[in-house]
Amino acid sequence: MSYLEEFKEKNIDMGFNAAMGIEVLELEDDYSKVRIPIKDWEQNPINAVHGGVIFALGDVVGALATWKMGKMVTTQSCHISFLNAAINATELIGEGRPLHLGKRTYVVDVEIRDTKGTLISKMTNEYHAMNREIV
Repeated sequence: MSYLEEFKEKNIDMGFNAAMGIEVLELEDDYSKVRIPIKDWEQNPINAVHGGVIFALGDVVGALATWKMGKMVTTQSCHISFLNAAINATELIGEGRPLHLGKRTYVVDVEIRDTKGTLISKMTNEYHAMNREIV
């Protein structure tokens, strides 16, 4: 089993990420891309994806963008701008790109889009690097 396969098995294919249906599409040293299928219960009364689902996707894709550092992370802060409603969306795509990978703090730029390419939200996430290896 490769390091990446082991990482995905231990950090993606279980718990919250699995329950949400989050799927890793790409994972590179300086980029992560994931998708989430949208379920009916994840939409609000106007058929827009609930902001909590969008936020959760952004948090996951941001953390994944730091994987090359080899450390478990915990979220310190996130700034999110909801730019467009994801009305009747069947899935969302998140992309993360590290802006800063320091000794103890990582900062990641995150974009969430619908399948039409509409920018739904923009996030800047800050993570604390823990003293635990990810695999």
